[in-house]
Amino acid sequence: MKFAAITVACMALANSAVAVHCTQGLNYCGTTLTYIDFDFYRPKIGQLGQWNILQDFLYRCNANGEISLIQKCEGGACVNGGGGKNDYCNPNPRGGGIL
Repeated sequence: MKFAAITVACMALANSAVAVHCTQGLNYCGTTLTYIDFDFYRPKIGQLGQWNILQDFLYRCNANGEISLIQKCEGGACVNGGGGKNDYCNPNPRGGGIL
């Protein structure tokens, strides 16, 4: 009886730690996705045809860590928004900030 309970508990812990993917509903730069899980996202980005220029693209995280392309960021200016926040395309990619 104890063995069965321990086995079930270990299996639950193992399953919860298997995969870390993007958070559904958030937007991610291609580079951010590869930091999260390179082996999982590299082929997905490649299938969308953007592997060589992944930093230029913004993706939407869907169910089960799947992604869809949102847009190409002009000038390669995709910005990591930080944990729990959307990444975004920089509106002033060429240093057009405040003077």
